[in-house]
Amino acid sequence: MTLATGDCAFIDFDGPHKDLDASVRWHFEAGYLSAQSTPLISRSGKVIGMVSTHWRKHHRPSDRELRFLDLLARQAADLIEQRQAQVTLRESEEKYRLLFNAINEGYFLIDVIFDETNQPVDLLYLESNQAAIAMTGQDFTGRRLSEINPNYELFWYEIFGRVARTGKGERLERYAKPDQKWYDFYVVKVGNASARRIAVVFQDITERKQAEEKLHRAAEMDAFRVKLSDALRSLTDPVEIQAVAARVLGEHLGANQVHYGETIGEYVVISQGYGNGLPPMVGRFRFIDFGERLIADYRAGRISLSRDVVNDPNITESEQQVITGAGFRAYVAVPLTKAEGWVATLAVHSIAPHGWTTDEVELVQETAEYTWAAVERARAEKALRESEIQRIQEQSAREQERQRAEALTELDHAKTVFFSNVSHEFRTPLTLMLAPLQDALSDRALPPAHREGLDLAHRSSLRLLKLVNTLLDFSRIEAGRMEAVYEPVDLAQCTTELASVFRSAIERAGLRLIVDCPPLPEPVFVDREMWEKLSSTCSPTPLSSPLRAKLPYPSERKQGKRFRLRLPKLIVSPQNSKCQALNSKLRAWNSKLRAWNLES
Repeated sequence: MTLATGDCAFIDFDGPHKDLDASVRWHFEAGYLSAQSTPLISRSGKVIGMVSTHWRKHHRPSDRELRFLDLLARQAADLIEQRQAQVTLRESEEKYRLLFNAINEGYFLIDVIFDETNQPVDLLYLESNQAAIAMTGQDFTGRRLSEINPNYELFWYEIFGRVARTGKGERLERYAKPDQKWYDFYVVKVGNASARRIAVVFQDITERKQAEEKLHRAAEMDAFRVKLSDALRSLTDPVEIQAVAARVLGEHLGANQVHYGETIGEYVVISQGYGNGLPPMVGRFRFIDFGERLIADYRAGRISLSRDVVNDPNITESEQQVITGAGFRAYVAVPLTKAEGWVATLAVHSIAPHGWTTDEVELVQETAEYTWAAVERARAEKALRESEIQRIQEQSAREQERQRAEALTELDHAKTVFFSNVSHEFRTPLTLMLAPLQDALSDRALPPAHREGLDLAHRSSLRLLKLVNTLLDFSRIEAGRMEAVYEPVDLAQCTTELASVFRSAIERAGLRLIVDCPPLPEPVFVDREMWEKLSSTCSPTPLSSPLRAKLPYPSERKQGKRFRLRLPKLIVSPQNSKCQALNSKLRAWNSKLRAWNLES
């Protein structure tokens, strides 16, 4: 009843009662006759128990006793409530601790310390779980962040301080350089508005961020490869290819200087380069200018790089002076070695110290190889084009020569036909002229004056007939229908006699004929008529370039000795119209003699 109503209750165990649970009978049998119960009421008004007093005789407590019992009940209720709260708290804390240490996420309970201007200046770590200790590598509990490591970034203070002031939770991802890790964390305020306490739940996402960064770098490199390929695809000039490749790489890396140098002899030749903050490095540079160590690396195909030449222990003082004198502090140089050795170098320079990453060096390597391949392709295509042009030109020249030869053959044939026809046409009237002239000359009554004129006409007609026959013979020679008839001849005397026929005409023209035909030790087998025909076509030249029929000119062959009739190439008196005409004739006969395998 007391527990149900929350009021004090009295009972006599020997009175009439409903004994539902036999408790009345049990008390009576135990010797108790009366009992009084006072409820234990908590401060919140909840009945949490009761205090019962038993007597072995009938008894009713006085007011004083009841007040004492009430005081005792209130104290007992407070004590019990305290103990229950502690038990509940311990149970709750135990559950919280189990959960706290079981989760994979790290946990920090932190007091943010502000200065007098309400700016966060430090973090005091109150609690941390096992996951937090495992992730950070140490226990932060009871320590300040400035003491743990003063190199932690300022943004940690700013973020935690902002949440502690505003009470607005934040979820972020940040990189902690001292830990060399990425963290995904959620920070929330703990306590009332005036409190400066926060709780942080976080996890290590370094592997995920590295994978994302790797994918990002791969995408960037793919984009660069596409950009470089597009920029070089349409270029055909090797120098322009080098310039564009240097520019694209320099812009991508944010470099101050990029150049592609070709190894030629004892020099590195840089035709074009890229400059941004530094002028492009262009020119011919001797190997010795780079230093023996660097050249040895290049010849061996080893990449050379320096993040800061001033503080690089591998660079000598003299090398440092040369490099800093050129205006840069960091560089990476990739040599290209092929079957023929060190062929080229792609170098990237930075004005300030620069920590070259593996991806950057790999990118320079790829660009160097791609540039070399593009330059070689352009040169091969250029050589192929030039070869094709030369082949076409040679083919065109051969075709023109063939057409010219065919035209000359046709002209020679036409000329031969013409000479043959003309010769036959000339011989007919000459033959008709000679018979009357011979009849007239046989007349003994012919006056001397008429005889002299007829005799001249007769001799001239015979001479003309002989010339016509000669033309006909030449036509036969060119047609290959005439064969030589050889007989022993005093060739020097024969040639002198043939040349003397023209002496009077030559001297009347103001020219001089020189016949250089010294006596031969023995007769020579020649075709007298053919020799006469050749000799009779030779016109005299001025004194400055005389016509010389020079003998002998032996050539040891199975058929015997051979001789050469030498004609001058040209005469030298352009003011004389006769000489100009003679030049034309000499050109024609020089060509004719070459056709007969005779040297002019």
